Amino acid sequence: MIVEKPFGHDLHSARQLNEELKQVLTENQIYRIDHYLGKETVQNVLVFRFSNTSSSRCGIAITSTTCKSPPRKLLASSIAAVFYETAGALRDMVPNHLFQLLTMTAMEPPISFDADEVRNKQAEVLHAIQPLSPEEVLTCMVRGQYGPGVVGVLR
Repeated sequence: MIVEKPFGHDLHSARQLNEELKQVLTENQIYRIDHYLGKETVQNVLVFRFSNTSSSRCGIAITSTTCKSPPRKLLASSIAAVFYETAGALRDMVPNHLFQLLTMTAMEPPISFDADEVRNKQAEVLHAIQPLSPEEVLTCMVRGQYGPGVVGVLR
């Protein structure tokens, strides 16, 4: 079964949905996805990463994943708009889109491209991340929020 996000509306409802699904399916029969991860460019990250010897063995020290474009203007349906307006950009994009790109970019080559192998290598990246202290958050992070817009007015 494929379940696309939003997967519940908070931690409690997500856990409840998980429990209900596990009553009729095993864990390896449940695929929780985000439509963003199905985009061709995202799917090609692993191909580029592990087929291009210069990018996989050149000793890259730092990479940066940046999301500068407001996805709000890209919303195609009212259901997506309601979710996005309720969840917000941080909740929508960081745990799904940006963490996936981070793990695909930073993970070690998996033994195979079996789903479990890739997931395990991605999990290694997430476990290796050292949380920032509250002081480091203030000096190392940038966060913005869009305010209400005005339609039909040029500025």
